[in-house]
Amino acid sequence: MRVGLVLAAVAVPAYATLATVFYLSERSPSAATDRLGTAATVLGPTPLRMEREVDELLQSGLDALGDSALPPAVRLDAYRDRLERAERLLQRSLVAQPGRAETLYKLAAVRWELDPPLDDVAASTHLEMIERAATLAPAVPGLQKDIGELLVKMGRWERAMAYFVRTLELDPGRSREVVEVLRQHLIPAREMLDRLPRTPDTLVALQWAFFDEGLEVEYANEVEPLLDRATSHLLGAYSRSFLRRRAHAELIGRLTDRGAYDDPELEAERLLQQSSARFELGEVEAALIDARAARELQPEVARYGRHLARTHLRAQRHEQAIEEARRVLAVLGRQRASRAARASLYLLIGEAEEARGRAGSAHKAYRTAHELAPDDPVAARAMERVRTSVGAPRGLSR
Repeated sequence: MRVGLVLAAVAVPAYATLATVFYLSERSPSAATDRLGTAATVLGPTPLRMEREVDELLQSGLDALGDSALPPAVRLDAYRDRLERAERLLQRSLVAQPGRAETLYKLAAVRWELDPPLDDVAASTHLEMIERAATLAPAVPGLQKDIGELLVKMGRWERAMAYFVRTLELDPGRSREVVEVLRQHLIPAREMLDRLPRTPDTLVALQWAFFDEGLEVEYANEVEPLLDRATSHLLGAYSRSFLRRRAHAELIGRLTDRGAYDDPELEAERLLQQSSARFELGEVEAALIDARAARELQPEVARYGRHLARTHLRAQRHEQAIEEARRVLAVLGRQRASRAARASLYLLIGEAEEARGRAGSAHKAYRTAHELAPDDPVAARAMERVRTSVGAPRGLSR
């Protein structure tokens, strides 16, 4: 009996200690690992939980660094403190799970920030760690992209481009992310195109880089050979390069010469872009024919119905604009679309109602748009504009 009491007396505080450890492990891995020391690998938090806190620490450090309310020295100290805590967690994570590629990459990045090497010899350790991380996860596009971005910051452009190319070979859908990184480092559009895989996704991602440099003609010439295997996004970007420089007739000629696509999605996009160009040239009836044909090819894609409704509105066919907008709202309802998507259509209905002198109906449509998207100032201004015409109180009162 006495032995049992002694064991119980020992077990209760031991259980309480373990409970505290596990609680700390979940709430704050860094606190748990600091408290446990070498025992952290056995009793401490999981590597996944530690890396989640690493991400939180890094974000917290960046927030502190950008907090203009704090003195610069305080900001830098807070940033460095978060980095040092993140480094300790990453080291312990590697002990618990050696060879984890993402942990190696993050550790290299954190150490680079904490102690930037002054020469190539000092940088070699960081580069070796990065290369090892890449080797451990050769088929993970997100990690390959992150490694490329880190190498850009380290000034290793040639190495970085190899990882960006690898990223896009694994996942072309990451083209926008890769291009955004390169644009932030002021890489010219032409150089990006020459170095990255020349795919439809890459060209779509590059459109604004070319446009911002005034290279719309060059962009169209680059896209032209890919039109037979284009995506709707690429066809839209191609057309935009003409519309931006008001080369409407030239665009119509190119699209007409190209002829109809067998793919309904591509053909709908071709017709939509052709419709936009025709309207700008004053060919209203032809623009409406193309817009209607595009919508008929893709009746469940709101974008084409919205374009038809907008074209009716611009052509002052207000009743048809309202009818089409309501049809698209029904489509969006079936698709459980976002409130913002529906708000844009109620704005269109409000414009049509206001244009035909029905202030009460316009106010109702604008009010619905505002209820769906309360942060959108356009709906609020439109509602206020017609409020006095219908004698409605301020705000959303009915």
